[in-house]
Amino acid sequence: MAGEILFSIFIFAIMAWAAWKASSPYAAYSLAAVALVAGLLFATTKGIDYRALEGLTMAVGYFLVGLVRGRVSK
Repeated sequence: MAGEILFSIFIFAIMAWAAWKASSPYAAYSLAAVALVAGLLFATTKGIDYRALEGLTMAVGYFLVGLVRGRVSK
């Protein structure tokens, strides 16, 4: 389980960096939408477990990356 969490953090960091490098904050917003749907899907089918919490946490993280990127690019 610790390896899965570290792998998830690694993937989140790569995707957040890619969203930051995009010319628009909408890349981060679309990643947030996908992570939110995945987290909600896991929560409704499997119950609240680490995968659901991971998806919801990533959604919040990508949304924050989009907000900061939108402020910086203005």
